[in-house]
Amino acid sequence: MPVLWPPFVKHVICFLFILHCSDARPSYMISVPTFVIPGVSTTLAVHWFGQNHSEITVTAEIWDNGISLANSSKVFQKDILGLLSIPPLSVISSSASYLIRVYGTAGNELLFSNNYTMQLETKNVSLLIETDKSAYKPGQTVKIRIISIRRDLRPYKGLVNVVIRDPKSNIIKQWLQRKPELGVITEEFLLSVNAMAGTWRVHAETDMTENIEEISVIHFEHPKFDVTIKTPSFYVDPKQQNLIGTVIANYTYGRPVKGNATVLITSLYDIQAANGIKKTYEMSGSADFTFTYAELSRLPSGLTLNITAVVKEELTGIAISKSSYVKKVDSEYELVIVSQPPVLIPGINFITKIQLQRKDRLHLTQGERENNISVKVTQSFMPWLVETEGVNTPTGATNLNYVETLQYNIPESGIISVELPLQNSVLLIIIEAVYQNITQKWQMHRDLGISSSAQIQLPDSPAQVGTPFDVRVKTTPEIQNLYYVIMARGIIVAAEKTNSTTFTLTPEYSWAPSAVLMVYFLNFNNNSFEIIQASRTIDIKGMFENKVSLSWSVTKTAPSENVRLNVDITEAGSLVGLRVVDISDKLLSNGNHLKEKVEAEMKSYTKDFVNSLTDGIISYDGILLEEFIPELFIIREEIEPPANVPIVFPETWIWLETNISSGIRTSLPVTVPNAVTSWTASAFVISDVLGLGLIEESVELQAFQPFFITLNAPYAVTRGEQFILRVLLYNCLEENLQVNVSLETNNAFDIIIPENDNGAIPWLRNVSIRSKESEIILFPVSPKQLGVNFITVRAMSRTASDIATQKILVKAEGVQNFYTQNLILEVNGTGSVSQQLSFTFPTNVVGGSEQASVSVVGDFLGPSIKGLESLIRMPYGCGEQNMINFAPIIYVLQYLTSTSQQTEDIRRRAISFMEQGYQSELNYRRGDDSFSAFGDRDSSGSSWLSAFVVRCFLQARTFINISPEILNRTVEWLIQQQDPVNGKFLEPGHVFNSRLQGGLNGPITLTAYVLTSLLENSQYSIHYASRVGKAVQYLEKEFEGGISSNYTLSVVAYALSVANSTKASAALTQLNSRTSNNDGQIYWSSPTGASNYWQPPSADIETAAYALLSHCQQNRIAEGVPIMNWLVQQRNNLGGYSSTQDTIVALWALAQFMAVAPSLKETSLTVSVTGPGPFAPKSFQITNDNLLAVQIQQIDISYPIVLNVSAVGRGIAIFQLNGIYNKRVLPRRKQNTPNKEAFALSVTTTDVGNNTELLYVDICSSYQGTENEVGMVLLDVGFLSGFKLHPRGIPESGLLKMVETKADRVYLYFDSMTTNSVCVTVPVVRTALVAGSREGIVTITDYYNPTNSATRTYNSETMKNLSICDFCGSNCILCQSNVFVKAQSSSATSPTLTQFWVSFFCVCSLLQQKMLL
Repeated sequence: MPVLWPPFVKHVICFLFILHCSDARPSYMISVPTFVIPGVSTTLAVHWFGQNHSEITVTAEIWDNGISLANSSKVFQKDILGLLSIPPLSVISSSASYLIRVYGTAGNELLFSNNYTMQLETKNVSLLIETDKSAYKPGQTVKIRIISIRRDLRPYKGLVNVVIRDPKSNIIKQWLQRKPELGVITEEFLLSVNAMAGTWRVHAETDMTENIEEISVIHFEHPKFDVTIKTPSFYVDPKQQNLIGTVIANYTYGRPVKGNATVLITSLYDIQAANGIKKTYEMSGSADFTFTYAELSRLPSGLTLNITAVVKEELTGIAISKSSYVKKVDSEYELVIVSQPPVLIPGINFITKIQLQRKDRLHLTQGERENNISVKVTQSFMPWLVETEGVNTPTGATNLNYVETLQYNIPESGIISVELPLQNSVLLIIIEAVYQNITQKWQMHRDLGISSSAQIQLPDSPAQVGTPFDVRVKTTPEIQNLYYVIMARGIIVAAEKTNSTTFTLTPEYSWAPSAVLMVYFLNFNNNSFEIIQASRTIDIKGMFENKVSLSWSVTKTAPSENVRLNVDITEAGSLVGLRVVDISDKLLSNGNHLKEKVEAEMKSYTKDFVNSLTDGIISYDGILLEEFIPELFIIREEIEPPANVPIVFPETWIWLETNISSGIRTSLPVTVPNAVTSWTASAFVISDVLGLGLIEESVELQAFQPFFITLNAPYAVTRGEQFILRVLLYNCLEENLQVNVSLETNNAFDIIIPENDNGAIPWLRNVSIRSKESEIILFPVSPKQLGVNFITVRAMSRTASDIATQKILVKAEGVQNFYTQNLILEVNGTGSVSQQLSFTFPTNVVGGSEQASVSVVGDFLGPSIKGLESLIRMPYGCGEQNMINFAPIIYVLQYLTSTSQQTEDIRRRAISFMEQGYQSELNYRRGDDSFSAFGDRDSSGSSWLSAFVVRCFLQARTFINISPEILNRTVEWLIQQQDPVNGKFLEPGHVFNSRLQGGLNGPITLTAYVLTSLLENSQYSIHYASRVGKAVQYLEKEFEGGISSNYTLSVVAYALSVANSTKASAALTQLNSRTSNNDGQIYWSSPTGASNYWQPPSADIETAAYALLSHCQQNRIAEGVPIMNWLVQQRNNLGGYSSTQDTIVALWALAQFMAVAPSLKETSLTVSVTGPGPFAPKSFQITNDNLLAVQIQQIDISYPIVLNVSAVGRGIAIFQLNGIYNKRVLPRRKQNTPNKEAFALSVTTTDVGNNTELLYVDICSSYQGTENEVGMVLLDVGFLSGFKLHPRGIPESGLLKMVETKADRVYLYFDSMTTNSVCVTVPVVRTALVAGSREGIVTITDYYNPTNSATRTYNSETMKNLSICDFCGSNCILCQSNVFVKAQSSSATSPTLTQFWVSFFCVCSLLQQKMLL
């Protein structure tokens, strides 16, 4: 058993032993790797050169804690270098290191013994993480692949964990213990529309290794116009007297922006912009700027200039900025050493390589290469004189120096090789290279202690697997026998003896992508017994034995065409992963390229030296070259400037894995996306035998459309408005085009004919488009038909054509209203039930806006399941409201699971919604682990919202991953908000739901609310048992003292029920005593007075819901059925209620109660709907197979709507009558509303002179309800048609906590409102050309009691009075047709013979183009 010495003691003993034996001739050299690799043989290179034996037996053993784990023996001939492999370890111990014992014997004689400590290399597997792109926008899907490979590139098939973390390190999604297929795992997850911006991390791990890939989520809205700055990448100071550049600004449709450009230039990271130089230029699409050398000299010192251009549009004042960076240099070139010997040895030629590079890394031009590089080499014999006196010695030899000046032509690579013999007495060598105006010097001193040396010379270009290359070794003294050892990926792979200092190597796959070459020779001359050793790293290309190649059936095609992607592999049964993204992916320079990652991983295994065991003295003449070469000294700034990379989000076309089980080729039929771009395809292949392989170069497919059109029209218009349809035509051909453009006519709109059109055909235009340019034509349009309409434009020329269609929403005037009436139909198998429903539209209804429909569903939760994506019409932009996307889905899945109605489609859809809701909710988690409505923007966390989140997260754990750490920390924060004496919970934050804030009942309701969350999980109720008990006691005491509020009593009753309190039954009984009863339905009414709103107040919904939960908890099912029936009939047509909280609590209660309530096992029901007069009867069939399906049919409008609804058969159904209509908004003085509105609201507009592009909407409001203050208030500001919020937005400050922008409106969230007036200005800018603007609508609402609201309209005199010709230029010329009929027809606006021939020409053109393709 070997003695295990501590490392320090061992090294000291070995050093003393070497000193003692330094006069003895060494006998062996054994090269060993640094690490023991689990599952891989440990290979040693053995060299015996002792004098007394011609062959010996060498044994190598691996020991751990006195136990021999593996060993191997082999006979070696004298002076023959060979390999000895120890078998892989079969058992991996917990030790971090092992003892390697190597000894040689001849017969019974022990010739040598040596011990070496090797570390355990725990990493024997690489996890490569590939994502389809590196930057995402919220709402996009992140596609992920994990490729698990061993260091030999074969697939690793062990289990892998994958975890997704957001920028706050919250776990968002995880897949645990996933078993890969041929080493590959593929997953994806959907970012929520409110996904947190910043760096997300994909973390993959096995029991052997881990890896992290970062992706970016960026909140980005494409600006109205694009700004670019064109500048040189560097500024030569002071050679270039002026720094010049150009600011370019164009609209997204190609037209130039008119306005001004302000250009600011500063030193990089200069925090004071006042130190910079600012200039402003007028521009129409572009502006050239110039900064003189004198101006730049005034800037603070710095090697990088920051150029910021702010382009301000003339009419709207919209300002968009862009920054660029320019480096200051003294020359556009630099000279760098790329290769040099590690030491100076007289007698050996000195060889160094110098490269001329451009600082912008562009290739050298032919003109730049016509100049020579002058190299002056000084060999100094007395370096102290050269260094101190700076003697300028002429070419030739002196007693001080030997100087030689050489001229070199510059090759395409820019690399020149300088080689010259070293003088015997040289002590210092100085190299001075000169190119044009730049000079660079390097120097190297001779180490007088070195008399022997080995210098390895490799070819300039990387080696290639399978291709031989020569290695030259310069030695002093000259020798005959040379030995080399090669280590790659941490394993010794080759060892040989060569009789020449020039030898040939042929790399194998196992060597790539880099290998360490160690050479040595025995220097036994002049009583010197030393081993001279040197090392170099060899870069090797072509490491993939497995091959995959791709090819497109065509290299150029049109969008939407069918093509084939051909895949060729080497081995059948391989798995191929494909990635096809658009060409903009290359702009990102994001490193998200699999080949680079594989090479980096394999190189990480070759990071160590070859270690040597010997009884001799080793002289190390060189270490790994890349660690020895000094770089050209450049003063650098502490932080590199960011790259000038545009924000792009490459589109992913193909992301799939396919197992090619038979053959070595497959062809995939695919359809090119409808986009004009180039697509780049890459692939990997993996198999058990050949391992991983990657495509050498991606292959591109150009989706090219030589001519195409796009349409620009408003997102929506109001009936009575007119707009301009802008048609943008792009000619990408080399020839000019004469194009006929036609607007398809239909009954949805009229084409406006200018008064002076002189008989032209209004739906036709003829336009000339120059090569590589674009044109715009205008069609004035007047929409007639409400709803979604489509406008189609065709463009034709002799050589190309295109067609484009755009959707336009035409809205009715006024404010849209909704009405829903629900009816429960229950038949027990005998007889039938029938009931009459009626609805009358209000007197101020907008004609033509009326719509009505009926629906039937066989499950009480059916409407809510159908509407999971949008249960309410209110926006949900804060922390509590966001839960509408989360909590109801939990209850639906719980219900469907308990009733065995869950389908895979519903589960998949529901879990996707839940995961997105979870992501979004974490945006509102604060630094102290609490939650609040607006996260860290609030002054403190909210006990109510934190408790709500905890309860929902706990309930969701059955379905999705919820971080236990988040739950634990939030619960701990909640506990800190409890009064430890009396047990009540306090609210440090702002509560927006007025039923939980203020008054005597506030703390009672809050305590009950928090208690229900803590009792949701037994772990918390046990861990905090004393705190839970205090809360229960507090509620019991308050109940005994009397609770007047129905709402508070309902929450208390439920909390006591969950806590199994002895007071629970009494609390529920008391609550039931306060009910109202209407036709067998039980509910509670708030003392808020009458309301003309068809839905009851949110407080009544929540009170009934908590009561229903209590009945369920206490198993008083029969008493709860009338409450359930009432709740079911209060829903809107989307499946929700008025607001978020009432919807969430009501659906929770319904799901819980219905899961235990008695129900019919078989359903076979026919529901019939009839009406008076010409009403078309409707019939619906409901069976067990379609219980969850919501069957909807539109019905004809009548005044009033009267329906007779009947049901026969067996089962229960919910029948719903839905009405949608618009109401005119009357001025307040004309409204017949006896009740005072909850809010005072005034809306005015401010026009900016005659500017038709910009408008300010000024809004003031205050609360005038029954309380002093109202909770969260939502201000809904609808835009005038063709406008959107100004890019500078609305600043969030004071009561205004959040601004949420949609396509046609903006929502402003105020955390409260009092009787004090609050004013805000909404700036809007034009996006489309709309004339005769109709009123915009502004509504202010108490979020948690939507019946409290006020609505006003507004308009701009300027925008209202605009006519179409105001957009069409002088005399309306731009909107006039230039195509005339030869003979007058009866109607210029209807299709004519001319239109027939034009259409015929269009069809012929299209057919011809198809044939050409």
